[in-house]
Amino acid sequence: MEQHDPSASRALATRRTLEVIAAALALAFGATIILGALEYRIGWGERGPEPGYFPFWMGMIVVVGAIGALFEALFARRHADAPMAINADQARRVALFLLPMLGFLVLALIFKLGLYVAMVAYMLTVMLWQGRYRLPAALAVSFGTAAVFYFMFELWLHVPLMKGPVEAWLGIH
Repeated sequence: MEQHDPSASRALATRRTLEVIAAALALAFGATIILGALEYRIGWGERGPEPGYFPFWMGMIVVVGAIGALFEALFARRHADAPMAINADQARRVALFLLPMLGFLVLALIFKLGLYVAMVAYMLTVMLWQGRYRLPAALAVSFGTAAVFYFMFELWLHVPLMKGPVEAWLGIH
């Protein structure tokens, strides 16, 4: 007989808290877009819009929407009796989904191992850890996916993706 874990149903966050966090993240994202656009001209020139015009206004739309969502999350009355939004068990499942993606970003961008190495590591991790596939199948799919992406982007479309030291060592840099 399986025992019930009381911490698994413990409330971790309310809906209001999650909405405030999401609005704040959207606000930061919009501000980042605006700051990036301000590195270029954002006006209208003789030949049409300047390089920063479209990103600036898209960033403004995101910021305005995020501010609206933030005010609604902070001041809406519907949250007074709202139940919990996420419990410990649900948070664990979300973490199982997000941790491999975080690992992918760390490998690709921070350690600069390239997208192909990060892709293989991501696919392998997800298939073994979450999917409970056997190692040979996980290896075949992981390396096969990276190979398909390599042929599709590098050879057929001539769009180079970020590569790292492994690709250089293999001579496909």
